[in-house]
Amino acid sequence: MSDIPVLELPESLTGSPADRALAAGMIEAWRTHGIFYLATGPAEQEIVRAAMSESRRFFALPFAEKARYVNDTTYSGYIASGEEVTAGEADHSE
Repeated sequence: MSDIPVLELPESLTGSPADRALAAGMIEAWRTHGIFYLATGPAEQEIVRAAMSESRRFFALPFAEKARYVNDTTYSGYIASGEEVTAGEADHSE
């Protein structure tokens, strides 16, 4: 799997030909490999670090606390492992 493409995001997207080429590269990588890497700079790495930290904090909460974020009217919110049913089968991922 060492041939997984690495794509570099620009600081901003404007719809330029380079942006469209990046989008085409992402689509091609997804179709060919099913995955690709995004190269990030320090600012993006800090955002990812903070998001992962917050995610770990949330999932470490007691079930009752996480359950407060369940929304029965949409597909958004928290659902505990084993409670999600897809095509009649329980999904045991969290």
